[in-house]
Amino acid sequence: MFILESDTPHRLATDDIDRTAEFWSRALHLTRRRRGGEGKREGQDIELVDDDDRTRLVVAAPPGHQTQPRPTHIGIRGWDTQDVTAAVERFVALGASTPSPPYPDRPGYAVVVDPDGNTIEITARNSPAADG
Repeated sequence: MFILESDTPHRLATDDIDRTAEFWSRALHLTRRRRGGEGKREGQDIELVDDDDRTRLVVAAPPGHQTQPRPTHIGIRGWDTQDVTAAVERFVALGASTPSPPYPDRPGYAVVVDPDGNTIEITARNSPAADG
């Protein structure tokens, strides 16, 4: 099992909202939900929510002043080194890539890059109680 390290939602800017939302919803077992808002076309952004209905990621077009989306750093936590390996294999199967050198460059830690160029840093903790 692995989870996002941040309790606040990550915002991912992309030119292909549906593809990015599909990658992340499958990677982290999140549910997709279209969202609209003031000054936005209905359904333009996609929220990805967990089983507790908390928004974990928001996938949207880049702000109007940006010509290209800026890559984001996303932290993923697993509970042991096997979780890290499983996460890397899952992300790669869904379309992520592994930078050189190949993973894992050290036990309990790996970095992959999602299809939009966002860096995903995957780390292991010894147990859920190590959360703090």
